[in-house]
Amino acid sequence: MHIIAGSKKGRRIVAPKDASVRPTSARLRAAVFNICQEFIVGARFLDLFAGSGAIGLEALSRGAKSCTFVESGKENTLVIKKNAQALELDAASHVVHADVFSFLKRKIDAASSFDLIFADPPYARERKGERGSQSYGHSVIELIDNSSLLAPGGYLFIEDETSEYLSELKNLQLISTRTSGRATLMQFQRGSSLS
Repeated sequence: MHIIAGSKKGRRIVAPKDASVRPTSARLRAAVFNICQEFIVGARFLDLFAGSGAIGLEALSRGAKSCTFVESGKENTLVIKKNAQALELDAASHVVHADVFSFLKRKIDAASSFDLIFADPPYARERKGERGSQSYGHSVIELIDNSSLLAPGGYLFIEDETSEYLSELKNLQLISTRTSGRATLMQFQRGSSLS
């Protein structure tokens, strides 16, 4: 794997040896940043289910102010830290070793919110949510919709194997859906004010 564009273009990054990690393809990474290229410079970026950290490192390479990586695998968090150090992006990186859902349930104030969030949850995994059993992707959408984690006007990108989502959202609006192979990329935007 390598960084696609920005100040670290062409630099290689290491993927975790964890077989459950499914790196986001270069094509899908390029799609995300083509969509948000006007907003990336100076943005506070959050990379959920970070794996190797490829998405967040790409964001930093393209001018994001900071990136918080949330990853539950201990070995994976070490790989993210090593990748950030190798790219000399560690000063702008904050690696959190935690369960993503525990992280999302924390109280977040407006000063700690993010401008751009990317989540690549494991496919075909379910958890109990407010509306019964639902996919990890749906749970992430629901938790972000009901929190102030995403700044007003900010974008949430979810990579999942389905384009179905919760239609009864309070603060998020589905902007677009793109499919690349097995993966579907959904883009949501938070309204300018919270309900």
